Amino acid sequence: MNIPKYLPYKVKSWVRKQPLLINTVNTLDGILHHRELSMYTDIVTMISTTEREYLYKLAKDTQGIILCIGTYAGGSTYFLGKGAEKSGAHIYSIDPFHLDIERQIREDDGMNYWKRKEPKPPKKEVEETFKKHGLEDKVTLIEGFSTEIAEKWNYGKISILFIDGNHKQVFQDFYAWKKHLAPDAIVAFHDSNDPEFPDVKKAVEDIINREKVKIIGKVDSITAIKLS
Repeated sequence: MNIPKYLPYKVKSWVRKQPLLINTVNTLDGILHHRELSMYTDIVTMISTTEREYLYKLAKDTQGIILCIGTYAGGSTYFLGKGAEKSGAHIYSIDPFHLDIERQIREDDGMNYWKRKEPKPPKKEVEETFKKHGLEDKVTLIEGFSTEIAEKWNYGKISILFIDGNHKQVFQDFYAWKKHLAPDAIVAFHDSNDPEFPDVKKAVEDIINREKVKIIGKVDSITAIKLS
C-alpha cells in the first residue's frame, strides 16, 4: 500500500499497522489493474499489491527451496506459494506464532502484535488457511525463532530467502541463514526503505556493503539482492 508522503507521520504509522485496511485497498488496486495473478486474498496481510506480484514472480521463477521469515497470517507466504504452484518450489515459513509470547512482547519491534484487537493467529489457524487455499502441499510452517531454527536446519540449500520478521533483527537473520543459501540465492528484505523502520534500512545497507552484492530489485518497500 503506497501511503501519501504528505500524511502526518503518526497517521502513516497508524495506517501501516492496520492490515485489514491495507488488504482492502490493495485488493481494490488489484481489481483495477490487469495482473498475471489475482491480487485478491482473504488473508490479512500488510504487503502492497506490487509486492504481492513481485513475490509471486520470484517464486514462479525458482524450482528450489524458498524460506520466508515472518509468517503472521500467511499473506506473503500465500503469494510465494502461488508462484511455487507454477515452478514446483517448496515454501518453508517461520514464525514463533504463539510460542513464548512473553519473549515476543519483550523483543517487540514496535508492531505490537499482541496489543491489537486481532493478535497474531496461531499456527494451526494459518495451516487451515493454506489448506483452504489448496497450498498445504506447497507450504510447510515452522514454529520457532528464526536464528534458532537456522542452527538445526537440514532441509537443503535455499534459493530464495524473504526476510520479514522482527525489524530489529534483520542483520542477525541474514547471517544466521547465510550458510544455508545456494550460491546464487536471492534475498529479499521487506520494509527496507520505510522511514518507520530505520533498523531495517541500516541492516540492509550494511549487508550490501559487507557482501559487496548488487541490488536486483526494488519494489515498494522490498529490496532484493542476489548472491554470486
